[in-house]
Amino acid sequence: MPRRTLDVKWTILLLRSLVAAAFAVLYFLPGRESGLAAIFLCGYVASNLLLSVRDAEFFQRRRLAYFLVVIDTLLVGTTVFLLEGWFTEFYYLYFFTIFLCALLRDMKSGVAAAVLAYAVYLLVLQDQIGPGQIQLQEALVKGCFLLATAGLTTYLTQEVQRTERDNLTLSSVMEVSQQMSSTLEPEDLFRLLLAKVSEIIPVQRLSLIRVAPEDPREGTVIATLENPRQRPFQVDLGKYPEIMEAIRAKRRVVVSDVEKDPLMGEVKETLAASRPASILVFPIVQRDQAIGTLFLKTERPRSRFQPWELDFCQVIANAAGQAIFAARALQQEKRRTSELELVNAFDAFLVPTLGMAELQEGAVSFFRRSFDMDFVGLALKRDVPNFYVLRAHAIAPDLADSEDALQGAMHLSDSLLATGKPLTIRKGQMQGDYVALLDELREEVFLPLLAGSRLMGCLVLASRTAGKSEDALLLLQMLANHLALALDKSLLHAQVEELNRQLSDRVTEQDRYLGSLVSLSADAIIGLNRQGRIESWNRGAERIFGYDSEAILGESAHRLFPHATNGDGPDALIRQAIEKRDIQNLEVRTVDAQGREKVVDLTLSAIESAWGSTKGISLIARDVTQRRKLEQRVAQAERMAAIGEVAAGVAHEIRNPLFAISSIAQILGMECGTSGELVELTQAMGSEIQRLNRIVEDLLTFGRRRDLEMRTELPGRVVDDLLAMNAAVFQERGLRLQRVDAEPGFAFRFDPEQMRQVFLNLVLNAAQASEREGVVRVESAVERGGEPHWWLSVTNGGPGIPREVRERVFELFFTTKEKGSGIGLALSKKIVEAHEGTLAFTSEPGETVFTVRLPLEES
Repeated sequence: MPRRTLDVKWTILLLRSLVAAAFAVLYFLPGRESGLAAIFLCGYVASNLLLSVRDAEFFQRRRLAYFLVVIDTLLVGTTVFLLEGWFTEFYYLYFFTIFLCALLRDMKSGVAAAVLAYAVYLLVLQDQIGPGQIQLQEALVKGCFLLATAGLTTYLTQEVQRTERDNLTLSSVMEVSQQMSSTLEPEDLFRLLLAKVSEIIPVQRLSLIRVAPEDPREGTVIATLENPRQRPFQVDLGKYPEIMEAIRAKRRVVVSDVEKDPLMGEVKETLAASRPASILVFPIVQRDQAIGTLFLKTERPRSRFQPWELDFCQVIANAAGQAIFAARALQQEKRRTSELELVNAFDAFLVPTLGMAELQEGAVSFFRRSFDMDFVGLALKRDVPNFYVLRAHAIAPDLADSEDALQGAMHLSDSLLATGKPLTIRKGQMQGDYVALLDELREEVFLPLLAGSRLMGCLVLASRTAGKSEDALLLLQMLANHLALALDKSLLHAQVEELNRQLSDRVTEQDRYLGSLVSLSADAIIGLNRQGRIESWNRGAERIFGYDSEAILGESAHRLFPHATNGDGPDALIRQAIEKRDIQNLEVRTVDAQGREKVVDLTLSAIESAWGSTKGISLIARDVTQRRKLEQRVAQAERMAAIGEVAAGVAHEIRNPLFAISSIAQILGMECGTSGELVELTQAMGSEIQRLNRIVEDLLTFGRRRDLEMRTELPGRVVDDLLAMNAAVFQERGLRLQRVDAEPGFAFRFDPEQMRQVFLNLVLNAAQASEREGVVRVESAVERGGEPHWWLSVTNGGPGIPREVRERVFELFFTTKEKGSGIGLALSKKIVEAHEGTLAFTSEPGETVFTVRLPLEES
């Protein structure tokens, strides 16, 4: 059985026994006989015996306490009534004593009140019956009875009060415990703690104070009963000696009388206005360190705090300690989370930022915004040791000359270089222009920018508020180190960028040089991949093959050499170059985009990668068409000159005998008359002599050099006149003539007489080569792209020129006609080439086209 329960049980039994004994004595006084009173007295004794054998829990129940108070009052009151009678003074005195004891709620006060009431009763009774009439024995017995009744009633009342108080205290502690483990915010929990204290203990002022670990004199009122919504505010605990004593001794301080307690001597006059009577301070200790106090003021003069009140306050102080510790842990967790978010946000800005100016501007803005600084300066180290120069502007709206302010602080670089740690300077610690310029600021923090062991510079932070904690300085230094690494990276990036720029400039210059060599080269320089597709194309290639890069890139090399066979085609050459990796040289014929045949000298070589594999083919093509033509012309000219000389000599030697033969033929014709077979023979002889004479004239013309008589004429008109004069030739063979002139009004400089001979030769050859009832097409136009020229094409629908004789078409004396001399086309080609033009042909079965191209003068 608990000791508390035993004490209550035996105390109640003892007090009830005293009351029973007083009943018994009062009952056996002379003249006090009443059988009914004896019955009530026996019932009272029986109830006392019953309580003595009941379980201990019976005495801990509040309902039993109320029951006992009521039963004792009724039993004892009924007994007094039976003994004394109704409406007697003692009967009233009994109930008045019980009322006083229940009102005073204190054993001493109750007994004293009972003694005082009984004394008044005796005085009144003596006044009524006269002096000396009161019996001493009866007075003593009644006095003992009232005292026993007062003691019992007061104790039972105290037990009721104690049970109620214990229940209230227990419920308060339970509620506080529940809220301690809930999600209640620390501020709400602090207000709840103070509210529970005020419910149990009437106080004038009640506050919860948090003490700064680094300076016990600095406190923060985190909750107060007077204003529950009051935000935390700073207080100087040095003005509260009772709080400082509790923090120092780490035990509670009870000031029962403010005016007499020596601890309060220095602040007695200050406290006179609030007139507190008692002060109670409980230190809040965690891990042997005072982290706060629970502070109470009451208006109970010269009154001691009850032990249960001290115990309850100690429980609340312990709960407050746990709450403050939890709040501090939560605050530290939030601070760590906030710091982590700041570091992440800062790193997220630093990582992609490479530009020095952008990095400095962003860093200054970040520190200014994130830490609410009034001044942020960033200084970077130059090549000169211990010298700093402002690189990023400072954000300081209230400072007139922030750059000078920062320069004034740069002599601190020696300290930063020596320690590599943050340096904090409070207002008034420095002298000179620096303090004058930063006069409005209370604290300046100089953070070294350390990239590993390399000092990059310093970061200067200043504000109007002082008191940066160690954790804040560590966070700032960590961010400064991150900034230093980013600055170092930016400098390295700038150096790399500069090297890359220089290298790029050199590469660009080299590429431009090589590109110019390739682009401006007269030769075609073409890049092919391993599949033989074109990947690069220079201007020389455009000039030789006639294709621009957009039209030819990605195409197969077959397009450049349409007439190449498998043996000498691009695929075989490329395969051979890839396999042998040697240079291949050959000369091939090709056709450009305009259909012109060209002779090119090809050089193929393999392009090797850095790993030694073949990644493509370099094809260099040189146009040797003109060289080959010149070579042919020289050879032809030499051959023609020799033939011309021989022909001229032969023609000269033949001409005189031919003249004699012609004269003889004429004489024979005159002598033979106008009819007869001899006349026909002489006429045939004359016709053949004339044809032979024309051949002689052509030979003489071909053999001698004749200068061109250039003048501006309409070539289309020359052709049209020639066709009109020879229309009978076409009609005789039943041919249909088609004439197309794209620009009939176009004129340029040429020799019309000699070119008329060329046009006539081509037209007559076409008419003679065409089948009867066929078509001869004569077309002319001007080509202004590439090399400007005027061209004329004559197309016939004959059987075509056999392939085996095509190379001999322009040879002198070569002809496929029965009566042809073989001089016309050779002479025509000579005339065209004298105009620096070309005469060429294409022939297929059913169509032969001769084309004349005469260049246009630039003027």
